[in-house]
Amino acid sequence: MSKLALVTLTILGVVIGVLALWEMREAVELLALSVALAAAITPDVQRMARRGVPMSRAVSLSFAVMLLVVMGALITLAFLAYAELASAIADVPAWYEGTRASLRAQGGWLAQLGGVFPSTSTITSSLANDSAQIGSLLYGVTTGALTLAVLIFSVASLAFYWLLDRARLERLWLSLLPLQVRVPARA
Repeated sequence: MSKLALVTLTILGVVIGVLALWEMREAVELLALSVALAAAITPDVQRMARRGVPMSRAVSLSFAVMLLVVMGALITLAFLAYAELASAIADVPAWYEGTRASLRAQGGWLAQLGGVFPSTSTITSSLANDSAQIGSLLYGVTTGALTLAVLIFSVASLAFYWLLDRARLERLWLSLLPLQVRVPARA
């Protein structure tokens, strides 16, 4: 009976642990991303520290270079996406009208289907009259972008902390281990 109780408690503990991690998934994701970012930047920081650059300056410089590279890539992608989007916006009405006309020219049920679709001018006027939905869409996009920016800033600031205070972080993690395991783990 005690073996059954032990197995049951183990399964229950695992399920509770998984549920707790699921509920804290955003915090766990932030922590994991910040540790990964800190690990990715560590070689550059250590290289600069070996050359005599103070640790805080090395970390700041690494983050600044990374920020410039990411911003440059995002700006380049934004210009490319803008050009493609402008081209698509210009081409979609002509494509839509061409498809609608070819459906109506087919005859039979395709002609009926082509007749069901509204004209481009009808769609344009209905979009112009429904500015509340456009405002709601813009609000959603803006809040989503701001949320993403705050999350990125949180990951970067946590990674900055991990890099600057690595010894304290290692002591914190080692303090979670039992005493007999702590000494071999430090070595």
